[in-house]
Amino acid sequence: SSGINAEYGHMSPSSTEELRALAEEVPKHQLVIAGKHLHAEKYAIRKARSFLKNGHFLFCPANELMYFIGIFRFCDLKRLAVIKKEVQSALDEVETKKPYYHDNTVDDWFLGKLLLADISRQ
Repeated sequence: SSGINAEYGHMSPSSTEELRALAEEVPKHQLVIAGKHLHAEKYAIRKARSFLKNGHFLFCPANELMYFIGIFRFCDLKRLAVIKKEVQSALDEVETKKPYYHDNTVDDWFLGKLLLADISRQ
């Protein structure tokens, strides 16, 4: 799977606990500058909450971050093919609704399609 799944054997229990504790800390460190929150911080808080809410799972987190930062446009075609394969594999899992999957499959499906579209556009 191309997701972080701390519940189903992809991580040790101590790593899972450490990630959970770190995810709970993220919102406490948000800065306000001139009365505004930074977009990257809002994004990190949303992802931390999603991780906690969805049974310690994130869909293609590295690829989503690459999209958020705009890195795909700097990747060569070989690397984009690898990323596309990872995202498609994760989408296949969502579409077959493997039994361990969480309730957020629609959001994950749309994110996967967005990532594939952006990769294909490069």
